[in-house]
Amino acid sequence: MKVKHVNFEIELKGNGIVNFDSGDQKHLWNRESKNGNKNKFTSIDNNNMYAKKSYYRNVNGELDYKIKIAGDCLRNAIFKGDAIATNPSISHHKSLLNSFIGSILGLVRGYMFAGKTETIKRKSPLTITSAVQTNNSESYLEFHSRSGQKKIGDDSNTKDTTIFNKETIGEITYKAEGFINLQTLEFLSCDPIFDRYHFNSDDFEILKTFLAVNLPNFNSELGYHSLKTSAIDVSEFGLKLNNEQCVFLIKETLKRILSINIEKTTAYAKLVSLKVQLMTDVINSKNDKWIVINSFEDIDNLNFEKKENERKEAEKLAKSKKEDK
Repeated sequence: MKVKHVNFEIELKGNGIVNFDSGDQKHLWNRESKNGNKNKFTSIDNNNMYAKKSYYRNVNGELDYKIKIAGDCLRNAIFKGDAIATNPSISHHKSLLNSFIGSILGLVRGYMFAGKTETIKRKSPLTITSAVQTNNSESYLEFHSRSGQKKIGDDSNTKDTTIFNKETIGEITYKAEGFINLQTLEFLSCDPIFDRYHFNSDDFEILKTFLAVNLPNFNSELGYHSLKTSAIDVSEFGLKLNNEQCVFLIKETLKRILSINIEKTTAYAKLVSLKVQLMTDVINSKNDKWIVINSFEDIDNLNFEKKENERKEAEKLAKSKKEDK
């Protein structure tokens, strides 16, 4: 497969705040206020809920911001259908652990299970940035109150009342980008030599069972592999996925990205646009066109082999034009 990276860009729309920050954000705004930059987020109270933000200085030198959804929040949304949460206790059960390692969730999102005698970890081949606000909607702190528990020792029917400020916003749009690294995706190491010990080779027969279920036509065996372009001629013991299996994982990941839908009690954000770029030349990426994705069918119809053929035809055409000159 000559495709080196799969780049993607996404756009989302929503209403309200879906990703909140620490209340310590108030110190940032209070410091700005002391410096003469008065703002709506200044507060002496601790009962404030602030949205996550991307900060910058505006033309007047004042601290300004755009609302954002953090990359980790987006990753949770992408894989929310695969698992509610990752339980570290599964590392004590070989079947459960290897079923996770051999799943789409484990292969694409990555993992780390640290133990006293062994630590296994896999870097995620999926990179995604935070989704930053693209429209001009403005957020503000809104006053809220809620009833708490009945006061201790109080025989009346009154309850504690809690008041707090919560940042909110109306209609909002976001944009994020990312990529899938095929080099990271295709290889599973069971060799500690390069500090990427993905699984224990003694458990390969167990892992192999789950990989055969989750990946198409899986029949690979362990072996020694090395990069042709590596400056260090040292082979690494592990497992390499073939082109068909890598393409399957890429398409499954894109389907999950296309399904992003973050739902909170009073806010939401959902994906409205996805486009991908199958990169054959990392340096000259302009040669690789963006493809708009509107459905699962569009993802299924992505043709990596066709991409290679198109590249060969372009090179052949360029060569013939050069010879004509």
